[in-house]
Formats: sequence, structure tokens, C-alpha cells
Amino acid sequence: MVLAWLLRQGIRPIAGVSSLAQRGEAVDAVDVPLGDGQLARLAAAR
Repeated sequence: MVLAWLLRQGIRPIAGVSSLAQRGEAVDAVDVPLGDGQLARLAAAR
């Protein structure tokens, strides 16, 4: 969720992973759909 949120803001984080499964999850963050309501809630929690 955090990676998807950062990507949506135009931030390209460097994700440190310790397994291939974590690498897959990090790559899949590009495809996580975040709606406007979710983005607003995440921004408010920041």
C-alpha cells in the first residue's frame, strides 16, 4: 500500500527486499488501484 501511494505521488522509492517474493510484491505495487478517497485518507494520516 505504501509503495503504491508513493508511486501515485510521483515518488520513485528504492525498495529493499530480502526475497524474490518481496521483490514481486514491490513490483506489483505499480498496479495497485488507489481511489481518491483512499488517497485522501492516506494523506490525512501522514
